[in-house]
Amino acid sequence: MTLDHIVKVIGEERFADEIQKTLKNGEYRSLPARRKEIPKADGKMRPLGIPTIRDRVVQIAMKMVLERSSKPTSETVPMDSGRSEANMGRSGISGEQ
Repeated sequence: MTLDHIVKVIGEERFADEIQKTLKNGEYRSLPARRKEIPKADGKMRPLGIPTIRDRVVQIAMKMVLERSSKPTSETVPMDSGRSEANMGRSGISGEQ
């Protein structure tokens, strides 16, 4: 299946909806990657796995979810050694005492 086929025949929204449905139902299974060999600088060949468009969409979506969930929030990051605006004057940091 090509990107052109998805856009012209299936439609992007339907394609995404079908992926979402299979993920939610636990039915999603990745397909075997297309194997290709590409040349290295030293003249040897190295294998390259090319995922299907559907699998690549799922990979990118999962990456986005994982990156968003791993960003620190104010609830998970400790305060900076107790240096708040309220006690800056007492600690001498702001120049006031």
